[in-house]
Amino acid sequence: MSIVKPGAYTALVTPFDRHGAVDDEAFFRLAERQLAAGIAGLALFGCTGEEATMPLEDRVAALKALRRRLPGEIPLIAGGGASDTRVAVNLARTLADEGADAILSVVPPYNRPVTSGLIRHFSEIADRSPVPVIISNVPGRTGQAIGLEASLALAGHGNILGMDEGSGDMGFAMRLLRDAPPGFLVFSGEDELTLALMALGGAGALSLVSNEVPGKVAALVAHAQGGDYAQAIAIHNEILDLSALNYAETNPAPVKAALAMMGLIEEHLRLPMVPLSEGRRQPLRDELAKLGLL
Repeated sequence: MSIVKPGAYTALVTPFDRHGAVDDEAFFRLAERQLAAGIAGLALFGCTGEEATMPLEDRVAALKALRRRLPGEIPLIAGGGASDTRVAVNLARTLADEGADAILSVVPPYNRPVTSGLIRHFSEIADRSPVPVIISNVPGRTGQAIGLEASLALAGHGNILGMDEGSGDMGFAMRLLRDAPPGFLVFSGEDELTLALMALGGAGALSLVSNEVPGKVAALVAHAQGGDYAQAIAIHNEILDLSALNYAETNPAPVKAALAMMGLIEEHLRLPMVPLSEGRRQPLRDELAKLGLL
């Protein structure tokens, strides 16, 4: 049985040093801060973790360094998607062997498979992965949404745990939540929609804004799970503007700028990603100050 349960998870940034190497100490400090604030687990090397510029050897080294220092009961979900099914299978198997508790596998970018190809792609990964697979549906990054037919066909696979739903298509999300079998976990991958998704039966969040405000996201999800929507709405409204500012430019440039302003990391990204532009910085700084984060 998977240790990944419904709850609030953080799609954690990958901190780099000025030479572009993963900063293991900063990575551990970020993880500790998240867990101390009540976050249930961490999703590593996804869009926010700069998956596209993290080769396998970097992911393995960072995962092993983090796994050694965190309690074994803390779920670590590792990004392992690829456009080539063979590569995605190898990523899943390797990351599982190195301590990942689940694999976050993105809809294959660039080659745009038809529905039957998507079903075969994810089925092959899940068949051969030693740990459960979470499908990542982020068409803004991949150029293709998975679609309801493929999602429901895959939801019955015994080793596909759920979906990180980041399409922003609430019609799709509603039908998936209505028609998927019990136990298929649909996590919100869009912070502005987490509360709405949970009200419809969503399992929680793989959150970006929790990099900055982990305690608030953990509380929002907990209140929604408990049916206390008044408290959940209050937190949702409090962090709504910060959630939007995290997408002022391509993720993770804004959130890395925010974490640097907060003194938690150095602001380094791997090309072709570049730091947040100067014109976007003051509104972000003002919002962080408003929330007492500076």
